[in-house]
Formats: sequence, structure tokens, C-alpha cells
Amino acid sequence: HNVKGQMQRRPALTHAVVGFGLFGASDAFAQKLEASALREEAKIADKNDSSASLSRDTFSTNDLDMVRFLSAGVIGAFFGGCVYPFAYKRLDMIWKGNGFMSIAKKSVLEVFTVGIFANSVSMGARGVLVGKNPMEVFSHVKKEMPEVT
Repeated sequence: HNVKGQMQRRPALTHAVVGFGLFGASDAFAQKLEASALREEAKIADKNDSSASLSRDTFSTNDLDMVRFLSAGVIGAFFGGCVYPFAYKRLDMIWKGNGFMSIAKKSVLEVFTVGIFANSVSMGARGVLVGKNPMEVFSHVKKEMPEVT
């Protein structure tokens, strides 16, 4: 069976795999940026030390927090395979077509419903999946949500 045929026969699975890949890759990139920022802070702290180690300047898969990476991927698979297709199908039922006004209405409603819901669930689930206290996670999501949306 060819890939294209499988993708057409199983769109939810295809969307879930794509979601896993996008969320996982985004998390890996975020981890690289965070590690880079930490290295810069360490360099500033060690600015008098001219023998800065090369290992601080590299990021490899060994540095990747796999639990965090995989939890991001699982959340992406859930949203890509389940939430987004369901939500967009409902939006298409409300506003049919792909004209400017129809797309604008769908986009605005998506941001205020699915976008806020997805970001809240994603942030909360990622915190819980990496072992943080659920109440701390809830407080963090509540505090950060206005900046995210």
C-alpha cells in the first residue's frame, strides 16, 4: 500500500502523525533555544574564564528532554488527529465556503475558542506530563494564558 493511499484512507491518522511531528519538532527547537540561552548566561557568569568549554556551545539529541519532547508529540497527535479536524468541520458547517468573510469569521471564532482551549490544554498537559504539581500547572497556565493568546 502506498503512502498517498493510506493518507487518503486514514486522514485522522495522517493528521495525528503530522501533529506529533510538528509539536515534537517545535518542542525540540524550543529546548535548543532554551539551552542556548542558559549557555549564554553561563558564559556571562564565567566571562573571566577564557577556557570556555566547547561542549557548552553544542546541543545534541543527548541534551533533549525526551519526556518533554514525547509529551509535546502526544499532545500534537491528539490535537492534529482529533480536536482540529472536529473543530474545523464544525466551523465549516456554520460558515460554508471559502470566501473572505467566511474565512475571516472562522478564523476569529477559532482563535477565541479552539485556540484558547488548545493552548490551555497543551500548556496544562505538558506540565502534568513532565511531572509538575497540577495546582502549580493550573496557576502557571492562568498566569501565562493572556500573553499566549
